[in-house]
Amino acid sequence: MLNTAVIQVYSPTNNADGEEKDDFYNFLQTTVNSIPKQDILMIIGDLNVKVGKDRTGREREMGPNGIGEMNENGEIFADVCAVNSLVIGDPKIVQDYHILLQNKFSVLENLHDDETSINTAWEIIRDSIVQACEETVGYLQQNRKQWMSENTWKIVNERRQVKEKVLTAITRQQKKQTQEQYNNKDKEVKKSCKQVKRNFVEQLAKEAEAACNKGDTPKPYTTLHSH
Repeated sequence: MLNTAVIQVYSPTNNADGEEKDDFYNFLQTTVNSIPKQDILMIIGDLNVKVGKDRTGREREMGPNGIGEMNENGEIFADVCAVNSLVIGDPKIVQDYHILLQNKFSVLENLHDDETSINTAWEIIRDSIVQACEETVGYLQQNRKQWMSENTWKIVNERRQVKEKVLTAITRQQKKQTQEQYNNKDKEVKKSCKQVKRNFVEQLAKEAEAACNKGDTPKPYTTLHSH
């Protein structure tokens, strides 16, 4: 049986002092490290983050329904999620999940203690949660962006490893050095993503142009919309 661990947090605001943020996320990482790897982990509370809508290089930890621009806190938290194989909850999916679960739990209001055993009530609660998850969250799909090259994924993983060093650094000097390494690696990831995506789009355009020249009119639409 899997256990579920919940970490309730109230993180520093985006404008908080850098040292305060370092202390908070170091303590958060220490807490995460204390939880068995096989347990289900949820980090909830007021995280004071904006992850934004640009998920380039962060598709594994961020969903497609973000809004606005990522702030500094959002970048730090996204890195924490990447290092610990966590996924940031999609606001729209979370809202749909809460609504659906609330509707399913309304069934319990019609159950009376003298008519329903504890085991039966638990089975209803359990099945309601599972069904709500299946209908709103779904199952993990290991689909990679077609335009992401193996080299780009390699750099993304290297960035994740460097971030782990940042989070586990002990002294201020170590923190400064590893943070500088991370910043350079992050720039490398963004540059690589931008380049390979441009190459991918250009290749699609060439395929569409070639199809037009051959008189295959539906092919360009199929080519562009299948990716």
